Amino acid sequence: MGALVALGGCTTFVAGNPPEPDYLASAPLPDSDWPPRKTDQLQRLAAETPRQIFSLVSDGNHRPLPDTIPPALRKLAERPAAKVVYTGIHGPGILRVFDYGPDSHWRALSGTMRFVSYTPRTDLPKDPRLTRYAERQINAWKRRLKDLNCGLKPADAEVLRMLSEGTAIRLIEPSGKVPVRGTIVYMSGLGSLQYEQGLVDELSARGYWLIRIATPRVWWYESKPWYIGSREDVPRIAEQLAGVFDDMVAESAYAAQAALEYLAEQRPEVPQSPLAIVACSAGSLGAPAVVARMPNKFDAAVLVGGGANLLEISQKSDLTDGGIRLAWPDDQPRGPWRDELFADYLKYAKLDPYRTARFLRNKPTLLVQANLDLTVPADNGWLLWKQLGEPDRYMHVGEHRTLFLTLHTQAGRIADWLDHALETRSMRQPVARGTERPTPAAVQTR
Repeated sequence: MGALVALGGCTTFVAGNPPEPDYLASAPLPDSDWPPRKTDQLQRLAAETPRQIFSLVSDGNHRPLPDTIPPALRKLAERPAAKVVYTGIHGPGILRVFDYGPDSHWRALSGTMRFVSYTPRTDLPKDPRLTRYAERQINAWKRRLKDLNCGLKPADAEVLRMLSEGTAIRLIEPSGKVPVRGTIVYMSGLGSLQYEQGLVDELSARGYWLIRIATPRVWWYESKPWYIGSREDVPRIAEQLAGVFDDMVAESAYAAQAALEYLAEQRPEVPQSPLAIVACSAGSLGAPAVVARMPNKFDAAVLVGGGANLLEISQKSDLTDGGIRLAWPDDQPRGPWRDELFADYLKYAKLDPYRTARFLRNKPTLLVQANLDLTVPADNGWLLWKQLGEPDRYMHVGEHRTLFLTLHTQAGRIADWLDHALETRSMRQPVARGTERPTPAAVQTR
């Protein structure tokens, strides 16, 4: 297979097969493979987006506001919680850019973008936080305002929801005083962001712009039951679940597309080439679909803690069921039926990494895996590696949590690998598969 190089005691570099330059280099998925979005109302919704979002507004009965209103409430009524500095239609949805005032508890998020699109599906797992967040805010304000009779009321729930709906996207500028190297679409994990920070900081310090895209939170909330009453139900349920996972994965791809379109129009200082994708944990489950959406844009990829067959991952993970709960007759799981379900799911899925990994086979790709992973099961990580064409790997001896607990110790080596991959992208030539190549000097043990 290739050389083994020990890294830091419990992580080993395994040189894989080289990229296949001619492998589906310019064969995007047909439009019919991408889940549809409702777009007929986008112009209206964009036009109706307010330019300022207030936590408290006048109830219309007191103009001007009385002097008896407490100063803190007056400030909230007079200063917006956020300004919407940009609203535009990009991809199949709306992208909004927010700026939070210096007094806002969201001020650290200034410049955050949020992409939202509207699926026609009604069978997706739901993230209840959007509704609960707005409801909690409104009820808390109602309690404070109850006995004041001050002419204020909470803002409309639909307006407050804009602050947290959709996919959050943040643009991180290079922090190092070095020449700009390029741009990275960075897809975060669910609960691992603090453990990813060392990698984020390392990439930023080396001169990369980072477009950080949050993972859809539905992986953690409100499992929807899917009842399999007989073996004959398996193919039908498999097809339906393939549509559900495709829809969820597509949203990250649409968000990345929207962000790159916006930056090309509004932030020309952010280079669109070279462009890499770096993704961690749950973020890496959607990363191949992002590349499949724009296959000719990306030059390299790093996937940390990823895997293929999302349905199987969701049902075997020790962390989450992905919003999918399988139900069986008499609450007794049917093992053979479940195995058939996992196999049939792959027949119907269009955007699962099992299918979209092929769009990375013509690019330098690094897979960082834990050999005892139970969160994204190691067998599914192995399956992804095979579908990717057996590329370079860092093998961590441990499980998912220790992989991320120690990720900061590997940040420099991962960044070295990426630097080398991007620097040599124009020198790629077809290489016979199975040909051993030396480990790049950039990733040798120091």
